[in-house]
Amino acid sequence: MEENKNSATATKGKKDKQLHLRCSTDERQQLEERAKKASKNLSEYMIACSLGAEIKERMPLEVRRYIIGIGTNLNQLTRLANAGKLSVESEDKLKKMVEALSDLLLTS
Repeated sequence: MEENKNSATATKGKKDKQLHLRCSTDERQQLEERAKKASKNLSEYMIACSLGAEIKERMPLEVRRYIIGIGTNLNQLTRLANAGKLSVESEDKLKKMVEALSDLLLTS
């Protein structure tokens, strides 16, 4: 039974057929850019699109770092709040961070 699973997986993953299509230089450039944003090569991207997969762009590194920084600050402020040591200034800072994070996530 284990052998059947392995052979079925191997057959499913085998990519020995080629498909040719024509597009303009601009179209190709757009497809390559979209594939790059989705962290896929052009072939993977085209297959996924053709089979109806939802393609999501990867979040830019600087945005991920910003979100991680906000998360770290939120975690520190949450610890202070749970310990009963949250000042009014910290509370205002917490509200601003939540608003900034919300804005960032809604615009991305």
